[in-house]
Amino acid sequence: MNLRSILIVLATAPAAVASLAQTPPAQPQTQPTRAQPPAAAAGSAGPAMPSIPPHGCVQPVYPGKNAPDAKIKDFNSTNKAYGDCIRAYIDSVRTLANNAVQSGNDAVTEYNNFTVEVQKQIDADK
Repeated sequence: MNLRSILIVLATAPAAVASLAQTPPAQPQTQPTRAQPPAAAAGSAGPAMPSIPPHGCVQPVYPGKNAPDAKIKDFNSTNKAYGDCIRAYIDSVRTLANNAVQSGNDAVTEYNNFTVEVQKQIDADK
């Protein structure tokens, strides 16, 4: 790779990386990927992503329209508890997702800043 190729990559990388931060995740590939050269593979391994556990909320059993008032009241209270549990789960998963997006955006910013600094050093070496 010559100096011209490096400069082209450095000049276009910040814009490309910034646009990646705003795109939805890609769908899994159906074709096998080619093996990367050893130098590229060593730096490309990212952290393992955590799995999201399913919620542990218990659905109440609907007693039917002819159930006694006590069973209907019990259903109403357990249904409310179920809804509260689901909302709490959604809030925690949403927080985790927002933190993951922010971490990705921070990584993009760090990379873009690094690229700008390297470009300054390349320009200074001319």
